[in-house]
Parts: sequence; structure tokens; C-alpha cells
Amino acid sequence: MLRWKQEATAKFMSAHGIRDRASLARRLPGIGETTVYRAFDGDWGGLVSIRMLAALSRVFDVPVSQLVAQLVADPRDDLKNDPAAVS
Repeated sequence: MLRWKQEATAKFMSAHGIRDRASLARRLPGIGETTVYRAFDGDWGGLVSIRMLAALSRVFDVPVSQLVAQLVADPRDDLKNDPAAVS
């Protein structure tokens, strides 16, 4: 599962005038408030969805590849911190 980088996502949202999930939901046509609340927690963490990446890309005119590089945590980091993970 891919996760949002909380700090980077918070900065991105702030730079685009987004204060919270409700204000993001208002800016994303065709994306319901429930979808936004499922994608992000109150601190901008949460699970990444393709639908949310596409909506952010479209509304903020940022390539999906840039959003992934900037806002999506590397899943290998989870494996490095998980003692049960097998190399």
C-alpha cells in the first residue's frame, strides 16, 4: 500500500490554499467528501488512491509523476522499519 508523506502533503495543500479535508473536497469536482476523508486523515496522512492522484493532478495542474515523487512515501521504507519483513 502506498501512503501519503504527511509533511510534504500538508505543505502542498497549504501552498494551494487548502486548509483541511473539507476545503479540499470543495475544490475537487466529481470527488465526494467521503472519498477525501477516506484518502486523508486530519494530518494529511493516509492511503494513496489512483483516483485521488488523478484528481489532484487535474485540479492543481501538476503531473501525476510529480505528485508521486513529491507526496507518496516509498513503500520500501515500511519494509526497512518492519522487523518481520523478509529480505
